Amino acid sequence: MARNWLFRGSQPASTLFRYPMKRTSGFTLIEVVIALIFAAILLGVAVSAFGAVINRSAASQGLQAFQSLHARARAHAIEGGQNTMLWVDTPGDSVWVTRGGEVLETVRFDQQLGVEIRGAPNVFRLCMGPRGYADVDCNSFTTTAKLEFSQGGNALYVEVLPMGQLVY
Repeated sequence: MARNWLFRGSQPASTLFRYPMKRTSGFTLIEVVIALIFAAILLGVAVSAFGAVINRSAASQGLQAFQSLHARARAHAIEGGQNTMLWVDTPGDSVWVTRGGEVLETVRFDQQLGVEIRGAPNVFRLCMGPRGYADVDCNSFTTTAKLEFSQGGNALYVEVLPMGQLVY
């Protein structure tokens, strides 16, 4: 009778390969590392896309704030029955509304909204008359004034016509 035993107490060699080791539940280290690398790449793409959305939103808020001040200057002129001035100071990143020497409203775009204003001319005045349109004799510009509201490479533009209209 042939013996298939290598030494006493061991199993025959033929049974070692019939019953492979049972795998325990869970993930291997390599699987976890690959999943973490994949998640880091997705997170990097999402963060950069989110930053672009934030910048675009800030530029849009700057433009909307200017539109609001423009409308408020017109409303103050109509309600008060006298000329109301909308002042734009692009080097100072500020726009304000005055009537009779009194400052009614001010927005400092860089400080309050984080938006930079660029434009030509650098400083100008738009006079809104009591009839709701601009008084071209009082304006400090005679051709179209162009403004840019920018944040992080995203920019929105508006043109202010001498009669007070806004063109986007």
